[in-house]
Amino acid sequence: MSKRELKALQRRFNNKLDKEGITVDFYNRHEALKPTLDEIGRALAEKHNTANEKDYEWMKWLIVIASGVFSVIVSQITRMSPALDSSLLFIQSNQLFLFKVAIIANALGIIFGAVYLYADIRSERDLADKLSIQRLYLLLEGANRYESIIPSSNFRIFSYCKRASLLCFLASIGAWIVFIWLM
Repeated sequence: MSKRELKALQRRFNNKLDKEGITVDFYNRHEALKPTLDEIGRALAEKHNTANEKDYEWMKWLIVIASGVFSVIVSQITRMSPALDSSLLFIQSNQLFLFKVAIIANALGIIFGAVYLYADIRSERDLADKLSIQRLYLLLEGANRYESIIPSSNFRIFSYCKRASLLCFLASIGAWIVFIWLM
């Protein structure tokens, strides 16, 4: 099943609900399939959680590696500082520019990655708070507080930080490759 097929099915389902609404036939079919639908929903939630955990770990290790590279570069630059003026004479201006781009892109990648990881944790806490509210509301009022519990849209903006971080890391790697090629 492809993403295109999934989108087409979701669109078809939404169009059917918009046109017909919830009919008795639909309600009866839903009630008959409820145990199976609940099982699929649980399996889907588990798969999403597993994928999110792997994504989090992958991003965390990328940031750790980039931080290590940044640390090594900065420590090497500080060791060269007395001879920096003479060593800069042997580096061409385009190489110096690439060197600066690589360091800055690496640092920005680390920052964007850290913001993404923070937002991911914050989103999970927000979801846990909403689940707790739903539980207490059910116990106190006997009704659902939320129709469906989803993460707050306030944290969706931070998903762009992951893309920005990966782009910065790619830019850094590209700049290093070109820098080394020009040596």
